[in-house]
This record gives sequence, structure tokens and C-alpha cells, in this order.
Amino acid sequence: MTVVTMRNWKDDIDLDWTLRDIYANRLKMSPITEDQLSELLEMGLAEVVDDQVKLTERGYRKIAWGVVMARRPINKTWTPEDIARLIILADGGATVTRAAAALRRPATAVQNKARGIRKAKAAIRAHIEE
Repeated sequence: MTVVTMRNWKDDIDLDWTLRDIYANRLKMSPITEDQLSELLEMGLAEVVDDQVKLTERGYRKIAWGVVMARRPINKTWTPEDIARLIILADGGATVTRAAAALRRPATAVQNKARGIRKAKAAIRAHIEE
């Protein structure tokens, strides 16, 4: 990774906000100086197209990296042990919030899984009664 000395921004966060302003076409509200533009061009983060400043692929990656790194994993697969533990918690009268804390999952994920388990149990009962 190349280390870049920034002359026109106080820190990396300030640079990221400038890149976000370019991305959102907010340069009229948050104008950048000629020196800042020159530095962005040198770093390969921006380019001028039809007299407008646009982000390069590298510029997009620079601001997207922080967003991606800040996100938590989207899906955590339910193991048979997790499902068994959820059934035990539900049968024991645990609230969704308490079950979510015990399983270390979002409450909505626990609620959706519990709903699916209830539907599966009802379908099994209906099949047995036939």
C-alpha cells in the first residue's frame, strides 16, 4: 500500500468527505480549491470530465472501503445447535430480545427464524393428523 502525504486536508476523514462531496455533486455547496483538485488528480482519486470533477475507480474504492469495513456480516448461518437452542429458549418462555442476546443475533433474525420454526411445526402436525 502506498503512503500518500496529504497537503490540503487535515486528515484522511477530511479527504473522504471531499470525495463524498464530489460523488454527490455538492461542489457548489462545498467547493474545493485548485490545490486540492491538483492533489486529487495526482493521487488518481478524481478526474475532470466535461469540466466536471468526477471520482475515478480508485476514488470510489477509497470512500467505499470505509463503508464496507464498518458493516457487520449480513448473514450468519443457523446451525442445528442454534435452532435447537432457540427452540429450548422459546419453549422456556424467553422473549425475542432475551433469545437474541443468548444467541448473539439480531432480534429480527431470531423472530424470523422462530416464525419459520412455528410454521414447520404446524405443517408437521397437520401432516401427522391426516
